[in-house]
Amino acid sequence: MTSPAPHPPSLPDQPVPAAGSPTAEPLLLSGPLVVAGRFEGEQCWRVPLPHGIDPEDLGRFARGLPEVTRSPGGQIVLTYDLVSRADQPHLPDRVESVARPPRAPGLVVGPGEQVLAVQRVAASVLVWADGQLLATRYSGVTSAPGAWALPGGGVDPDEDPRAGARRECWEETGQEVLVGDLIRLFSRHWVGRAPSGRLEDFHAVNLVFAARCPAPGPTQVHDVGGSTAAAAWVPAAQVAGLDWARAHRWVASSVPG
Repeated sequence: MTSPAPHPPSLPDQPVPAAGSPTAEPLLLSGPLVVAGRFEGEQCWRVPLPHGIDPEDLGRFARGLPEVTRSPGGQIVLTYDLVSRADQPHLPDRVESVARPPRAPGLVVGPGEQVLAVQRVAASVLVWADGQLLATRYSGVTSAPGAWALPGGGVDPDEDPRAGARRECWEETGQEVLVGDLIRLFSRHWVGRAPSGRLEDFHAVNLVFAARCPAPGPTQVHDVGGSTAAAAWVPAAQVAGLDWARAHRWVASSVPG
């Protein structure tokens, strides 16, 4: 499986047609994603996540990060604990950042070329062991070859997000980990090309879990030819100095005190 590519910067080029119109149905690579709100254990509302919208926008009145589950019906459910029963989901209008997302650097679009809306949930792990952080480096099939990232990648349909994070970690680093709590959630939205060349209006929802490696050992990339070129245990003193991919730059300041 591939790891999430870094979010490209916005460029002042001619806009690309966006597939995120109200009538467009995105391709859900990880299955349906819904956001729910509950108060004192009782679910108050539940809505599908609109394409291009950050889940944190819907749960802006919540207490902390959501609970992450996969329902029997196959939906990934992000459940926020609300401050008040009256708090309703914030469903923003189709603002500019959603209707016209940033495009990948150097993107060329042919006349009349159509863009496909795609949504994917990615799950990554933050793993410390013996004062070292488990990290990976992107390969040449990504838009940021050589950049560092956390182990992780796309969640398969019907796969529990934590199971997906554990699987991706093994594929990219050869380490068996125990996946714990969600520690970070962020969303990225851009227009670019998939490795196949398909033009995509891509919405990535990224879940980062804390994880523990009971038996850390030498790293090994099992997913040869994928998005990971190498993996390593990085000493804490070196973490801040790595060239982190844009979506993972926050890791540089996460070194335990």
